[in-house]
Amino acid sequence: MAEPRPELIIEGRFEIDPSGETVTLIGSRCTSCGALQHPRRERCVSCFDGALQDCSLGSEATVWSRSVERLGLVVGKPFGVCWAEVAEGVMVQAILDGDVDELPGIGERVVAVPFTLPESEIGGPYTTFAFRSKTEGGT
Repeated sequence: MAEPRPELIIEGRFEIDPSGETVTLIGSRCTSCGALQHPRRERCVSCFDGALQDCSLGSEATVWSRSVERLGLVVGKPFGVCWAEVAEGVMVQAILDGDVDELPGIGERVVAVPFTLPESEIGGPYTTFAFRSKTEGGT
């Protein structure tokens, strides 16, 4: 039997698929202007209306930019971080799972996967999501 995952760092930003291998990002769609956003919000960032509906943003994305955070403040070691485009142009910032010397390049496809943040002074461990290269064990 698989070991249970640590609690989610923030509820409602993603759902872990039944296999536990990928996650589906959850966003909001404004029913007034149609704008999509991640994470879910109470008001539209485009028209400020409060008429929003939850929507799936999928699990795949394209890397637009990336960097390495070498202080390791979040995960205890250097890690990659990126801005990636998911469904219909929504931009999402996330950790890049994998070796910092072999991160996916700009334009590469990535998949959202569960990611465990280690215990720290704020608590934890916590489950969040990260993007992983589709060519490195991604689905």
